[in-house]
Amino acid sequence: MTRRRYPGPVTDDEPAPRFRDHPVSFVRRSGRMSDGQERAWAELSARYLLPVPRDLAATSVAHGSQVEVATVYGRSAPLVVEVGSGQGHAIVHAAASRPDVDFLAVEVFKAGLARTMRDADLAGVGNLRLVEANAPEVLEHLLPATDWEDYALQMRDVMDAAPAFARAFPGEWAPRFEGRVLTAFERKGVAKGRSIRDLAYRRE
Repeated sequence: MTRRRYPGPVTDDEPAPRFRDHPVSFVRRSGRMSDGQERAWAELSARYLLPVPRDLAATSVAHGSQVEVATVYGRSAPLVVEVGSGQGHAIVHAAASRPDVDFLAVEVFKAGLARTMRDADLAGVGNLRLVEANAPEVLEHLLPATDWEDYALQMRDVMDAAPAFARAFPGEWAPRFEGRVLTAFERKGVAKGRSIRDLAYRRE
């Protein structure tokens, strides 16, 4: 006869169970890594893998754990993020082909991350980093708000080319919107001497 044990009610001495209050974007795949993947993880993770403060789960990202992208890569360059990088074939090839661009692979499959690190090392790729975490939490908590000049220039070009919109400001940039609160990211950018850009367009 098979006996099943059913847990009783949580007492004051026991911590209450904790659950995510938001959905995750994946079903985590587990499994044994090969000897080569184990070696790659042990030897290369310090170089390629971003350390992530955790919240509830092993692949969560704690609030307030933002990284300085320029510090991670040692330079200021465009950043491409691949969500669900798998074995890393696409992002390793892209990083090797575009040394002027920084790449970040987001994946929860540990063996896939190990394979990515191994292939990046064999290809001599230095502009790639990896993060083992749930993608929405990476985008919400880990990466900073955008304050790069290149992004502002690109968005201005896109909006200028959109036939349904017209500039609602004279000159190069719109004046700062008075209703926008001064965020911590904006204060940080100003403190570092970065220019904060505003755009305003009117739908025609």
